[in-house]
Amino acid sequence: MRIVYWRWLLAVMLVVLGHSAIASVPPGQGYVCRYGTGMSKESACADAAANEPPSGESVAYRFYGISASGFCQIMAQNKDGRDINLMNVPCSTAQVCPENSESVGGECVCKSGYSEQGGQCKSNQSAECGGKAGTFDIVNITSGWKRTPSVGDPSESWVVTNQLPSGGQFSVCSPSTPGGTSGCKQDIDANEPCADCKGWVSQTPGNNGMYRVSTDFRGHYSGESCSTSDSEVAPDLLTPDDSKDPPCPGYVGEVNGVKGCFGNAQKPVPSTDPNKPNNNGSDKGNPPAGNKPSEGEGSGTDGAGRTPSTGTGGSAGGPGGAAGGGTKPDGTTNKPGEGKEQAACGAPGQPPCKIDETGTPKEYKGDGGKGLDKWKADIEANRDQMKESGGGIFDSMNVLFSAPPLASCTPIPLPGGVAYEKQCEVVDTGRAIMAYVWALTAIWLCLGWIREAV
Repeated sequence: MRIVYWRWLLAVMLVVLGHSAIASVPPGQGYVCRYGTGMSKESACADAAANEPPSGESVAYRFYGISASGFCQIMAQNKDGRDINLMNVPCSTAQVCPENSESVGGECVCKSGYSEQGGQCKSNQSAECGGKAGTFDIVNITSGWKRTPSVGDPSESWVVTNQLPSGGQFSVCSPSTPGGTSGCKQDIDANEPCADCKGWVSQTPGNNGMYRVSTDFRGHYSGESCSTSDSEVAPDLLTPDDSKDPPCPGYVGEVNGVKGCFGNAQKPVPSTDPNKPNNNGSDKGNPPAGNKPSEGEGSGTDGAGRTPSTGTGGSAGGPGGAAGGGTKPDGTTNKPGEGKEQAACGAPGQPPCKIDETGTPKEYKGDGGKGLDKWKADIEANRDQMKESGGGIFDSMNVLFSAPPLASCTPIPLPGGVAYEKQCEVVDTGRAIMAYVWALTAIWLCLGWIREAV
């Protein structure tokens, strides 16, 4: 009997001691949206999407937003990643476990990697985040997706445009480890001048057939720890994971071996206004989403330095050709495969048009100057022949180009042997006046003909 008593007492003590060793936090007023809970309706809806079980063609779900009437909106996707059904899930208020905690035995217990601090479950990385306070890293955010790799065309529309919070000031939480859910909070001001920040356009289409557009910002560490659900932009825009990229609204096909996003009457590809690029413009490249690596691939400054050598053109960054490198087009358009559309040279994403100069010599070596010397000798011979022929052949035609002679004024003889000569002065003056009159008349007639012609 005594042994049974001590066993019972030992079991009670283990339960009490084990229970007291678990960090617990008090519940708070929050929301319940079917399979999800959270302190805010948005976080509860995102949790519901993550916990929604597959049903029929719907194999995955994602948080879509909160409707105007307050419903949690969850988008169902099929196995190809296409959106097929938008569900409106009602939410209700309730006492729920705070962020980063879960219900265990009727109490809110901090999840693994978190500990109770001031009645909240905070990341164990707080010391690490505190050490980064006052510093910053370059953060790459996916701005949108478009159908061509053109750079700097303000009139081009995009297929998907990710709008940033109004005012341009927001905070993000980039995971400290790939695929993690916790990190250090970074504050961003999209209007802050940043010489190291650029906009980027991938030159290689992603798995969705579209070209990724991304923008760099300065992310200033506040010293606080955070979870990815705390970001004021969608976590997918900061996640270097191609599987999180949006699908093509139409269908993915190939033209001349180049992947593209195409539409038809049943599945049109929409056009949206692009995001305004940052002050430093755009360049060719595809850095990975999230914080810029401190070393290794992607840690450079130009397009090639920021773009990993491998990748598929998505938010994970790369490949090297996405920075404009790789094999240059040869100016020809290959014949497409059976059943594929023929694309003309010079079309978006196609090689430029140019003349095929195959077989044309690239350098003229000449004949050692022999041809040029013969040409000079022939010219000199022609000149000598013209000199020897004489120049009097047109002498007989000079009469056609000579003016008639003018009679000289002679004295008028008078009786008594006197000669009158004063009339010569009048004749010479009259001739001069009439010359001016004829000249002015000719000018006036020429001007009249010119006015009629014009």
